[in-house]
Amino acid sequence: MKIRLQILNAIRFRFEKGMVVFCLIFAVFFSQADAAQTGYSLDEAMKVLGLIEKVNSESEEDYSGPLRQVVVAESELNSYLAFRLEQEEDVLKELRLKLFDANRIEGKILLRFKKTGLSLMLEPEMIFYFSGTIKVKEEAARLAIDELFLNKERVDPLLLDTVIYLASKLQGTEYTGLSNWYELPYGLKDVRIEKGRAVFFY
Repeated sequence: MKIRLQILNAIRFRFEKGMVVFCLIFAVFFSQADAAQTGYSLDEAMKVLGLIEKVNSESEEDYSGPLRQVVVAESELNSYLAFRLEQEEDVLKELRLKLFDANRIEGKILLRFKKTGLSLMLEPEMIFYFSGTIKVKEEAARLAIDELFLNKERVDPLLLDTVIYLASKLQGTEYTGLSNWYELPYGLKDVRIEKGRAVFFY
């Protein structure tokens, strides 16, 4: 674990905040330690970390050619998310994504709250399933949710915004809504989601 943390800290990329744009914007608000229970490939996670470092490094260089790209497979992305969430403690226990053509995504979010303060307004465990589209323009992105389910019951996407608001209060962090646009990670110019993979242009 010490080696993993050293690797993570060494790369603690400027890519970080925008990673969650792709991470479905949710890591902007949550991260957590229990993701290992879902199982993931450390090799795949390290591969993604290497690609992030590649983008960071090459973005420092003078370059005027056509956009370059790196490709991350769905399983690699999920391994990376699980690895990242494992490093910190918070309410997000699991975040898993499925990738489809035309920038469409589906996912599962598992949240657990300690029963203190504002969290008394929330269920101790909440499992969200969602589908939506990643919108990208002018080096910024947002998640447009089409459908949201809480424990398999269809709910208004505004419910997740409310949960994010309460979680941000619990964590003492600034609240930003799901409909907001977020700047892409350092060096990235565009993102394209395809079936089973994500293509990042830089």
